[in-house]
Amino acid sequence: MENVSDIHEDTGFIVYYYGFYLLMFLVNFIGNIIVICTVLQHKRLRQPKNYFFVSLAISDLLVGLCYPIYSLGHLPILYGTLGQWPVCMVVLPFLIVTMTSSSFHLVAITVTRYIYIVKHYKQYELVTHRRMLVGIAITWVLAIVITLPMYIVEQPGNYSNICRFELVYSPSHTWTFFSVQFVVPMTIMVALYLRIIYAVKTRTIDSMRRTANNSTAFVMVTMLLGWFTISYIPLSIYLIIAVKVQNINKYVRATVRLLTYTNYLINVFIYAGRLKDFRKCLYGDIKKIGLVSSLRGPSPKQDPDSSREMDT
Repeated sequence: MENVSDIHEDTGFIVYYYGFYLLMFLVNFIGNIIVICTVLQHKRLRQPKNYFFVSLAISDLLVGLCYPIYSLGHLPILYGTLGQWPVCMVVLPFLIVTMTSSSFHLVAITVTRYIYIVKHYKQYELVTHRRMLVGIAITWVLAIVITLPMYIVEQPGNYSNICRFELVYSPSHTWTFFSVQFVVPMTIMVALYLRIIYAVKTRTIDSMRRTANNSTAFVMVTMLLGWFTISYIPLSIYLIIAVKVQNINKYVRATVRLLTYTNYLINVFIYAGRLKDFRKCLYGDIKKIGLVSSLRGPSPKQDPDSSREMDT
């Protein structure tokens, strides 16, 4: 059972927890919408190797929309609405499915980069439009089939309208969550990266030059996986402890959840930072709507075709 200090949240805690959530929600929503729209709008980005990035952005967007609803249900004033069991049993499993889907997408992205770097001579045979769409469908179906049946449970006897994972599920649910969302995906991704490193070290100079063309993608995915690890380990440790020790400091509870939430809003920064084509297309879109001109001031000798060239 929750202790009294956690039930009656103080103003400082509410400002800290929900203030950061509001800020990160806005970044998540705007950022992932930008990724989806930019890739779909530009032909140079609509390549099979980028399909999983769009699907990942959709998954992250769904997490970004659902997680704040789940967290708002922790406010005492909303226990009677968002904390009710029928609401909790829709929001919580849906959140787990979308989080699992995001983890599985990272595995799929690692597989495609593995093909481009290690099996580069088969990349156009293996990474095709049809195969990527089928892969995306399988990723979503696996996330649903593996998690949904286990996390739709009956109402706990001591449920008190506080919809938190650690108050609803058992230790076995927590270990499954930890294994499915972190251990298994990370094991697969690390194995593939070790194979990539070995392949690069044993190649000829010509082969390494071909591999160098994929260095940007390699670094980009490495950043995604690195932050995935940083953001998930604290949450996993917290949940494993919290299902047995429920009076953990609320600031610890809030911080690990906020850190996990950052995993679902970082895509746009990695895209903009590592993909030159994405940056060019995004800059061209911003320029078209006049934001660049308004920030820089009028340019009397602006080439009207400059933004059009970026879209070719």
